[in-house]
Amino acid sequence: YLFTTPVSGDAIYCEGSTGHIRCPAGQKIAVYNAYYGRTHNGTICPHSLTSNQTCRATGSLDKIQSACQNQQQCYLAANYVVYGDPCRGTFKYIEVKFVCL
Repeated sequence: YLFTTPVSGDAIYCEGSTGHIRCPAGQKIAVYNAYYGRTHNGTICPHSLTSNQTCRATGSLDKIQSACQNQQQCYLAANYVVYGDPCRGTFKYIEVKFVCL
């Protein structure tokens, strides 16, 4: 038997940036939580516009899951064009909690 330890991660992409989530060969991404918005203070994606910390774009979990779920890798772009703007005037980000299985 070949036993592989699952790789897990918390990927964060600040507004205006892009990134890839990759799993080792033979493993697939399982997204268990994700959103586009802001739920933390300025320690994550520091910016002067972080007053709204209860901001999540409706449907962003579904969009991130459809891009990444059961893929070996996926590409994400953190911008309002993809997810809509759930809180104008707040600097947002994508946060994806995932495990490779």
